[in-house]
Amino acid sequence: MKISANHMADLKSSRLGDETIASAGIYSEDDPRKNAKLLNWSRSADCLGECLVFPYLELGGKLGNFAMLKPTTPRTLGDKVNKYEHPAGVPSRPYFTHAALSEADLPSSYLLITEGQKKSLAAAQAGIPTIGLTGPWGWQKKREDKTKPRKLVDDLAAIDWSGQAVVLIFDTDPRRNSGVEHGLAELARVLAEHGADVHIMHLPVGSHDADGVPEKVGIDDFILAHGPAALHDLIDATLAPRTTRTLENYRHKIAMQRLDSVGNPGIYLDTSPTGSGKSYADAAACQKAGHSLTLQATHKQCAATEGEYQRSGMAAVAYPALTSKTCDNYSEAARAMDHGLSASGAICPGCPHRDTCEYQTILAEAEAADHRIATHHRGAFCMNGLAGGRNYISIHEGFTDLLRPKIEVSAGLKKVADLAYECRIAAGKIYGAKERATAQYFYLKMERIASELDDELSSRTTTDQIDRPVIAAAPFGCETQLFRAMKEAKIWPDPEALRLVKSLAEGRISELATKVDKVHKKGGNDVFTTRKSIIAFRQTRFPEGATVWLSDATSGHGEIEILAGRTVKDCTPAGNIEQQHVTIQIPTDIKKSTAPSKVVGLIRATLAAIPDNFHRIGVICHQKHVPTIRGTSRSGPTLDKKDQGRIEKVEHFRGGDSPGSNAWLEDCDLLIVFGTPRVPPGAIKARLIQMGKVAAACRDDDWIALGGRLLEWNDAVGKAADRQRIRLPRPRLAIRLPGRRGRRTKTGNWSRSRHLRERNPGDHSH
Repeated sequence: MKISANHMADLKSSRLGDETIASAGIYSEDDPRKNAKLLNWSRSADCLGECLVFPYLELGGKLGNFAMLKPTTPRTLGDKVNKYEHPAGVPSRPYFTHAALSEADLPSSYLLITEGQKKSLAAAQAGIPTIGLTGPWGWQKKREDKTKPRKLVDDLAAIDWSGQAVVLIFDTDPRRNSGVEHGLAELARVLAEHGADVHIMHLPVGSHDADGVPEKVGIDDFILAHGPAALHDLIDATLAPRTTRTLENYRHKIAMQRLDSVGNPGIYLDTSPTGSGKSYADAAACQKAGHSLTLQATHKQCAATEGEYQRSGMAAVAYPALTSKTCDNYSEAARAMDHGLSASGAICPGCPHRDTCEYQTILAEAEAADHRIATHHRGAFCMNGLAGGRNYISIHEGFTDLLRPKIEVSAGLKKVADLAYECRIAAGKIYGAKERATAQYFYLKMERIASELDDELSSRTTTDQIDRPVIAAAPFGCETQLFRAMKEAKIWPDPEALRLVKSLAEGRISELATKVDKVHKKGGNDVFTTRKSIIAFRQTRFPEGATVWLSDATSGHGEIEILAGRTVKDCTPAGNIEQQHVTIQIPTDIKKSTAPSKVVGLIRATLAAIPDNFHRIGVICHQKHVPTIRGTSRSGPTLDKKDQGRIEKVEHFRGGDSPGSNAWLEDCDLLIVFGTPRVPPGAIKARLIQMGKVAAACRDDDWIALGGRLLEWNDAVGKAADRQRIRLPRPRLAIRLPGRRGRRTKTGNWSRSRHLRERNPGDHSH
């Protein structure tokens, strides 16, 4: 078969050798009639020009009639260039290399699955058995009903995946649609359901283009840049077995690390899974340190930690919640907080109930306690006071907004300017000659900052950085004076607007920018409007001489190091913990907009497929679906009493008061994750600004909505993509929705193994 000079140059650009090209049967075809026949076209293929033809191997190893064509003049369909042509009316097929077919039946080896024919041949030439896909969804059969389970195409379904190690490598491309990542994740899940040991591996990002975006990198690009040995090393590292440890052993390791760190100042990170014992490990370390501070997300968690510490014999006190039960002047305190002031600064100094106040009594006890316990919110506003005299500080779950608290304002700055003016005038009467100039200058700074930010908010049309103003010293009793001016002038500002202006004047802001988001407008999916805001972040500082532990199962080391503003040592113990309970995820894509009737139907089908011995089931879902599943919805369908009786707990994404997963471990014997939380571009912009990556946040919304944001973060924090890999454990329970086949084993697992195939050799639908 002939190959034109241009096509040969194309193949050689991927460093494909003559032997590889010949064995693959690749050739050039300039006859439009033959090209049309290969594509099952009834019309001429003149528009394509000469085509590079990639014949596909059958499972037996022989070249078949199916082929993909790469035209010299590709067609443009909509806004997409069709680089390859697929035969009309024929389902997608995988591109098998000879190495993949010869190795597919050896469980001791591994198979690599990637995108495209040239990339597959480049990997196979490097000695790696590889299967190529025609696209991110080229592995699945077409589904008429989107609620039905995804199935592998026949050629892939014919492979026995039981015990087969599989490495999935798609192109590293920051500009591609996020649906590619969805296709990758779903392929991993379906292969895992078929018994495969699946690993997802990301190639390191490429060099940056003129726009600062990492360039696309495929397997062939990586081999060309680094050589075959480097690819083998990455795959070997991905496949390297990890030690499985008992929960008791893992918890002991965590506790010993905490104890050993006492007296060694620095910031330590533990990203162990929830329920692994990070909270329990603190008690002994706090006792050894003598004086500690523990920060939890909510007051409920603080109360639970206080009880645990006190039962261990520790003198521990949690800072109180300000409520009508603890504060005799709560209406005034709440009014001050509702408009951006702290109650302790605006109300407490002159409060007539101060000497008999329960809040002040507990506050004094917490201040005097050897072991203080407080919320993230309190820590974000007064870390210096909380951490004073503490040589051991432990911060738990969801602390990124504590490390760099956010203030976002979309209106209300004019009122802050008016309030600052009233305070400046009043300062001449309230303060003595020595303090008057300082006070008036501070309020003048607030007035000018508020006016300038209001102008920025109205004039800016894109996300951009704002220069921070020169700082001024806040006068004594500033918050008391601001609250008095609010009442006298009847000016009640937006709380975030006042916090922003005051923090800027005091020099407590580390990042400041305008944020302009493109959002859907009511009335249509394709109708957009813009939403503008001023966004700022403060940097929380920890004492240099303290041992600080940050514990969160979802945090990344590089990201946390940027947010902390200091070197952070990752001390997460090596190895996997033995799974304590079964966890499953509904494969159907569930969104906030999914109809309640569909939610009920899927939950019913899922519960029907779960064995009866699982009778304490937990569900995590979108907040909108919680009433439907709990049976508290005022309208629409709900679950029947029998199904509701099996569900022990229901919480929504990013919700719940239980510390970590401890309550779930104790109350539930199976967990269902129902849907996937979405992160809108506006939230991604805010995160990039929080991390100091304002230039990345300034990109347009369409770019940010793509998966490139992840690569931007990873590249920014120095997390090499070759270290990012996801190991998917073989599921202990695979839920069979209606229409799926399988049989139950003695261990209670659902199996799609060789045994089932031997009994049904002609059936690959399972």
